[in-house]
Order: sequence, then structure tokens, then C-alpha cells
Amino acid sequence: MPLAWRWFKGPEAWLVGLGLGYLGSSLAASLLYRFELASPPSVLLASLLLSALALSFRGTRARSESGGPWLVATCCVALLIVAVPLSRVGASVADGVAYRAYFSADLMTHLSVVSELQKREFPLTNPFYAGGTLGYYWLFFTFPATFGLWATNQSALLVTYVASGLLFSGLLFAALRRLDLSPPRAFVAAFVVIGAVGYEGAFALFRSEPWTDINVDALSRWVFELVSLDGLHRSLLYTPQHLFSYSLVLMLILLLVRGEPKSVSSAALCGVLLGGMAGTSIVSAMLAGPWMVVVLWRRRREVPFLTTAFVATATSLLFLGWYVALGFFGDVGGALTLRVPRPLELPSVLMLDAGALLLLAVWRWRGRKPFDVELQLLAALALVAVLVLDLRGYEGVWMAWRAGSVLLVALGLFALRELRWAHAAILAPAVLTLLLDVYNASDVTNRQLSPGGFPWTTVVRSDELDALAWIRDETPADAIVQWDVRARELGEWALIPALGQRRMAVGFPIFLLDLPKYRVRERRHVRPIFNSEDADEAHRLSRELGIDYLVIGAQEVQTRGERVRPLFEAEERFRVVFSHGETAVLEVLAP
Repeated sequence: MPLAWRWFKGPEAWLVGLGLGYLGSSLAASLLYRFELASPPSVLLASLLLSALALSFRGTRARSESGGPWLVATCCVALLIVAVPLSRVGASVADGVAYRAYFSADLMTHLSVVSELQKREFPLTNPFYAGGTLGYYWLFFTFPATFGLWATNQSALLVTYVASGLLFSGLLFAALRRLDLSPPRAFVAAFVVIGAVGYEGAFALFRSEPWTDINVDALSRWVFELVSLDGLHRSLLYTPQHLFSYSLVLMLILLLVRGEPKSVSSAALCGVLLGGMAGTSIVSAMLAGPWMVVVLWRRRREVPFLTTAFVATATSLLFLGWYVALGFFGDVGGALTLRVPRPLELPSVLMLDAGALLLLAVWRWRGRKPFDVELQLLAALALVAVLVLDLRGYEGVWMAWRAGSVLLVALGLFALRELRWAHAAILAPAVLTLLLDVYNASDVTNRQLSPGGFPWTTVVRSDELDALAWIRDETPADAIVQWDVRARELGEWALIPALGQRRMAVGFPIFLLDLPKYRVRERRHVRPIFNSEDADEAHRLSRELGIDYLVIGAQEVQTRGERVRPLFEAEERFRVVFSHGETAVLEVLAP
């Protein structure tokens, strides 16, 4: 807070202070994890020491500005968006517990990372590729991993989801206020940026097939096979680590709109924000870093360009150095590629995914105010990244979603500076995307397969839950547990690491690079364990991969049929250590 009070005032100072505090505590926790000293008391102690250090920086606490009730209202909107979907996470149903897509992907992956952090080993092991290391992705989750030891991992994560959404929505409101919007207009504009940017929902309602069986927010990708954006409401629901990075982008915008950085200290703060972005969602840093340098160059007559640019860059490079020491990035640089956009992608992104914001931006193009040019530059840079940058293995998806969110933030801050009642006709149809998407995120009764081949709702059966609980409670923390990935792939990427809290020899994660190596190991070494009908060969492969336990349930039997029976009959190779209903856990015995 003393650091925040030095450059900010009123509610925005509290929000910035909270964000900097979470970043600082996460970095301190990463140091403790590096030396295998992390525990709830040690992380709390490190945070208290950071607070004591921050108090040595004197900041003048400015008088609070008006608008507090509207800030609270903005945060309440964020709560309303996530309340029902998050309350349905792990909902009890007749045959087990249900997880709606994409909670069965993103939340389960986050639970897997939290579980790996709780083992307090360094370097972290990749829970989806035993023997490999877990690099980029885990910094944001050090705190829920710590306090999940006192509560449950799922509850710690969901609280973090909500807190990340409140921080982002509050900072968005603060940025709009800083751009001279009155509190009521800033409230409306914040809602628009979060939930009324494009017309995918309106388009979905005109299609012949039910909108409940389509990914509404990614409609242009699903229907036209074009690159698409990911609405910010989706980040509130599924990806708090990326949303936190966008919060850091908003803090940087708040600094720049105030005319900073004008001193070495404020330039260092800019570097801290860029470094935080790189550790939580690197695309934000890739966009915000060059953008900030361009802004400083444009203001070179008002600010010392060389000094501020050097200090900000050097500070962010210190963060990057720490991430390299942690093994964060690995081969991520080699995964970045260039792509040639398809002819319809530009109009699709601008008119379908961000149509409402584009129309409002065109409406007020001639009424530009100070800082508008800078916002346009950030939006343009993000648009270029959406269209021409890609990530190998996630073509047309990951880069577009992350850069697209920065595009929506920048375009929204520019487009919504002159809101009028007449704009309701532009904005009202865009709200449909939010409403339909939130409904779908809450609907755990939809058991259909999506056009993408994954189930809209993953149901973890009661006997599977019992098996996963037994694995979690009765097996060593470093045990490797495997089930048939092909039988379990769609919708069940991460149930063993997430709910069983044990590593797999191989799984198919949704966030790690170099996917071919996962598929090669699955095809050559794991699939024959369940598919060969040869218990000796299955035992040999299991031992070579270090597998300690095999899980065979209804899906394995349905997919492989009688080919799994020899595993149960070879008692000198495999021993049944748990059985309930249609699910059994087999221990792989030493030869």
C-alpha cells in the first residue's frame, strides 16, 4: 500500500496495492519453492517481511475520490457473472459429481499444478509427463497451493478465481475514471468491456442448431474456422492467471495516463508490472513492453526517454532472469511462429468478436482526447498479434485469446469515453454473448458431445471418486498413476493429478508446449499397456515408465474390452489394491 499511495490515490491505490501485494507474495513464494522451504507459515512470514520492507517507502496517502459505491457496483457485476457457474463446479448429481466444460479442463489443470506445488520439490515435475519438469505457468498458483493445505485445493482456487475477477473489474473501473468518465458511466463502460463487446451470441441465436451445443464465445472459430477472440468474462470464469496479467496491464495504463514514468522509481515500477505480466501471462508483457517504449518515445520532450526506458527494461529483465533460473520458459521461444491471416479473419475479429466496441470506436473517432492515440497503438499492436502470431500446437487459439483480451481492454478504454443513451442499440445485442455463455457454463445437465468432440459436462462417477480419494490418501506422494489416456482424453485430461494428486506417465495437457512428445509416449508406451492383451509386455512397459499403479474403470473396459482382462489375471505382475463398482486400482509389482 505505501508503494501504491506514492503514485495513485483513492480506490485505485487500494486496488493497485492489492495487486502488487499478490505479485510480491507470489514471487517470495517462488523463492521458497525454489529452495523447497514453502509452507503456509513460511509464505505468510515472507509476505509479512515484504510488508515491513514496503513500509520503509514513504508514500503520501491522497484523499479518496468519489465513486466508491459505483466501484462496489462494478465488483458486484463481476460477482454476478461468476456466481452461478462457480457454484455448479463439482455439483453433486445422481451418478457422481459434474464439471462443466471448460472447468473440466482449466480448473482441473490448475488443480494439478497446485497439487504439484504442494509436493514442495524443485524443479517441479510435470504431472502430465513424469520425468519432465513443469516450467511456465505456476507462479500465479503459489498462494492457492499454500492455503489449499489448510482448506481444500478446489475452494482455495475458486476463491482465487473470484478475487482475480474483483481486482480486474475494480481496476477497469479505476482506469475508466482516470479517463474522465463519471462514476455511473465508468460503471456501465466496465460492464460493457467485460460482457458486451461482440455479436457472437446474437449470431448464435439465428443458427439452426441449439446454442446450448456450441461454444458461443468462440463462434467464429467453430462455425467459420477462423481465428477468434476470448471474451473477458471467460477469463473471470476459467483463467485467473491471465486475468491477473490483464490487471497488471491496467495498472500500467493508470501510470501512463497520469504522465508517468517521470522518475527512476516510477520507471522501476513499470518494469515490475512488465515482469509480473511475463510471469503470469507472457503475451501481455510481449505487447505492453514495446507499447510502453513507444509511448515514452512519443513523450520524450516531457519525460527523460533514455533513463525511464532503460530502468523499466532493466527491471523487467531482472524478473526474466529469475524466471529463467526457475526454468520457466524452456523452449517457449521456439514455439512462437508467424502465420498468414485468412482474408475473412480481420472482418470476423472486428465485426463479430468485437463489433460493439468497433462501432463505438468509429462513432467517436474524431473526438479523440489525450492518451487516445496511445490506446489506439496498444489496440493495433494487439490486433497484429492476433492475426499474425501463433503458438505451435495451439494454432489460432492460444495467442489469439491472450492478445485478443488485451485488444478488448485497449479498444474498450478508447471506445467508451463518450457513452450515450443512443449507444444502447449497439450494446444490447452484444449482451447476449455474455448471457448465453454464462448459462452454458452453468448447465451441468447437458451431457451431449460438442462439435469439438469433448463432452459439455464431465461426470466423475462415484466409484471413480472413491478410487481417486484412495490414491490420494494411500499412495506415496511421488507415485505415478496411469489410466488409458485414449479412453479418458476428452474431458478428463487431468483427473488423476487434480483429484488424485498424483503424477501420470503421460497425459494430454491443455497448456504445455511440445505436444507431439506427449502423443508419441502415449502411442508407443502407454497405449499397449491397455491394448496388447499381453500382461508381461504391459508390466515391462509400466516398469520402464516408472508407473506404480494402473486405474481401470468403465471407460477402459468400454474402449478396450477383453484386452484388459489379462492385467487382472497376472497376479504375479499386477495386484488389485482397490476395487469399487466398475473401477479398480492395480499395483504394478516389482519383478
